[in-house]
Amino acid sequence: MTVPSTISAPRYDAAAVVPSVVHLGLGAFHRAHQAAYADDVLATGSLSGGICAVSLRNSTLPAALSRQGFRYHVVETDDAGDRVRAISSIRQALSAGSHGMAAVIDRLADPRIEVVTITVTEKGYCAVGATGALDLDRDEVAHDLLHPAQPQSMPGVLVEALARRRVAGVAPFSVCSCDNIRSNGATTRRVVTELAAHRGDDLADWIAGEVAFPSSMVDRMVPNPTQQLRETVRDLTQTDDECAVAAEPFSQWVIEDTFPGGRPPWERVGVDFVSDVTRYELAKVRILNGAHSALAYFGLLAGHTKIDQAVADPRLSPVVRLMLLDEVLPTLAPPPGLDLERYVDNSLARFTNGQLGYTTHKVAGDGAGKLPGRIVGTISDRLMAGASVDRLALVVAAYAMCLLGPPARRLAIADPTLHRLIGPALKSTAPAAEAVDRLLSLEEIFGRDLASAPQFRTAVHRHAELLWRGELSLALARTGKG
Repeated sequence: MTVPSTISAPRYDAAAVVPSVVHLGLGAFHRAHQAAYADDVLATGSLSGGICAVSLRNSTLPAALSRQGFRYHVVETDDAGDRVRAISSIRQALSAGSHGMAAVIDRLADPRIEVVTITVTEKGYCAVGATGALDLDRDEVAHDLLHPAQPQSMPGVLVEALARRRVAGVAPFSVCSCDNIRSNGATTRRVVTELAAHRGDDLADWIAGEVAFPSSMVDRMVPNPTQQLRETVRDLTQTDDECAVAAEPFSQWVIEDTFPGGRPPWERVGVDFVSDVTRYELAKVRILNGAHSALAYFGLLAGHTKIDQAVADPRLSPVVRLMLLDEVLPTLAPPPGLDLERYVDNSLARFTNGQLGYTTHKVAGDGAGKLPGRIVGTISDRLMAGASVDRLALVVAAYAMCLLGPPARRLAIADPTLHRLIGPALKSTAPAAEAVDRLLSLEEIFGRDLASAPQFRTAVHRHAELLWRGELSLALARTGKG
């Protein structure tokens, strides 16, 4: 693949790179985030940091990367224009479907592999909701219990690879989750050790004592690749890149520095290493992600199709900003070196990037899984402190309106967990009070105590009554006073 001189190209001999990292989950986010950091690390002269990327479900991307000589493009885009860079840090791409799970396990068992990073989304951990316990009812977990040497689940793959390294006398790799779930390192450790315990020997104890599971916080907005992106890259590079991704210029990676078996020198390229990632993780989820969800639901009710339109609406943005400053920030302990008020302003500014194409409909999806971390946890903390939750309650009311209110059928937001929990009994023609009562009764979303908290319940009902009557502007105005 020939790269035009105007395109940023790798500054190292990619063919000489031997992978020291296996990444599970060859999606757009990995290609725009971890692989971009790896590209920068290799450009410093590091011999460590090359990636073998693995797809446990999809064969298309590994095949496409192989056809392209393991080079693809990241288009950093904002309203100022596009900046294109070619990435070559992925030096091998395996698919469990095409290459076989045995090839994946063999690569993980290779002594040269120091670290396994993961982006498989929350479902890939095979955990039960907020408890994090291994879901023994999942089909792939049930298979792995019967056939541990031919695993199908992500935890099963790690367990089998670690078991083989142990038998061979090879030091274990460290496992670093990069998914947006709370305490992702602890979650990974739990599902892996619980599955290992079912093998009947002391493998689980060995993993618990010898394998590091550092948590990490990742941040970069990476929309799903589109045909238009592919055409843009073709125009800019004169190549047909099937694996190109777009991303905002901003990128952040914070990792707990626990890698006894070694790791790439990521600190050379801006990765922050800390002793505890919890504060960073909580700030990101409650501020950035919480605001994203709020703008999505408010934006849908205001008739906006894109997030950048919603954040530009003078009715919506001030309410979201006050929610963050007055109701969210008091629940957070500032991470070292992070000014939370500035982080609020920077987060809202990032949403103005219209080139990313984030739609309110897409961001609003899967709210039953997103809201507990983004909104509900903050509400619980505020109520325990005896503080106001009025603007946070408006987000919950807007969620109820979008999913259970009069516009629900027209909006058709994908939220399979909510629809499973609600069932067919509640119709979108139900009055506000009935819909809110049914929603707040769902312990899987709101826990056992929140629905009975008078302050919160009353606020959601009050907002919902206005929204059901189509009075969004009035509801916003009543909560938008600083």
